[in-house]
Amino acid sequence: MAAIIALGNAYFDSGQWREAIAAYEQALSLDPHNADVITDLGTCYRNLGDFDRAIGQYERALRIEPVHLNAMFNLGVVSGHDKKDYARAIAYWERLLHAAPKHPRAEYLQASIARFKHAMKGQGR
Repeated sequence: MAAIIALGNAYFDSGQWREAIAAYEQALSLDPHNADVITDLGTCYRNLGDFDRAIGQYERALRIEPVHLNAMFNLGVVSGHDKKDYARAIAYWERLLHAAPKHPRAEYLQASIARFKHAMKGQGR
């Protein structure tokens, strides 16, 4: 199992998204509750432009581990930057900051939340 995940991570690190997906899917067939692998799988889909599938994987990771910081972070990225669903991005990032106020990217998250709130005002929301 660890070797399959390591292979997936090697593909991931080299930007070989489809190969990483295959390895991660194989790992998940053995352990379907590995939130870290599910989150990495979601990022592969995001990098292939399949944003809805990425969101589905991140949400799957959160069902297994409700405070999975990387899944929450990535949900905000895909929701806000890719789907332009600023309210959803803000909700995930505020949830992340509540769970981990000293998150290494807290300043980025706070600035992005402010930027998304400003964009929403411009859209009349």
